[in-house]
Amino acid sequence: MMTDFYGQTWANTPRAGGSSTGKADGALSRSKLRHTRNIFITGATPPAAGDRLYLGRLPVGGAFHSIRVTASASLGAATLAAGSASAPAKYRAAATQTTPDTPVVTAPTAALAQPLLTAEEDVWVTIGAAGLPANQTIVIELAWNEAA
Repeated sequence: MMTDFYGQTWANTPRAGGSSTGKADGALSRSKLRHTRNIFITGATPPAAGDRLYLGRLPVGGAFHSIRVTASASLGAATLAAGSASAPAKYRAAATQTTPDTPVVTAPTAALAQPLLTAEEDVWVTIGAAGLPANQTIVIELAWNEAA
């Protein structure tokens, strides 16, 4: 006989042997996907290594979904990490972005498996290793789930 396993989304439901009134976690099942699209045009004086780009605020009860970065040209040696002020690489480890017009999506397992947020969280991209090149367009999308 096979054993059935249920993820945390379904842990408290009758299907998984939970209470008869238990419901799937609303932020993980039938949730609404929300996102912000941030467009940064670097101009003649681009952000330097150590500078930050603001992406948005994740709400209480929200669940991180992903970050997608697309740049009009190679960002050279500049690295981009994404996270909170206290954990700057929580949602994206520092990495380069060298292929133009090719979206790179990051969704680390640890970030996807974290509990729902109990406090609002501002999300930042921190520029490392080198500054961003001048006169580039960088689009960074932050996506999260909220209970429906």
